[in-house]
Amino acid sequence: NWLNFYKIYYAVVVLLGIAGLLKAFSARDPRLMESVSILLLMLLAVSIAQSLFYVEGRHRWAIEPILLIFSANGIINIKNIIRKQV
Repeated sequence: NWLNFYKIYYAVVVLLGIAGLLKAFSARDPRLMESVSILLLMLLAVSIAQSLFYVEGRHRWAIEPILLIFSANGIINIKNIIRKQV
């Protein structure tokens, strides 16, 4: 049961993270783009290192905190969209 709950949680985090990334890239602010690029490069570096040296899924926990940053941005953007419609 916990695995199913975790899969749902992770799917929500990934979807919100994608929404946050899309909003960050559409901002066209050079400082924001630089920050997003650094975080994405960190995610990429950790993912590559873990794919080479680890095989268990629990090792992706190292990148989840960075993904949560983008998910938080996605939540804020969804909140702003809802407020505009009300």
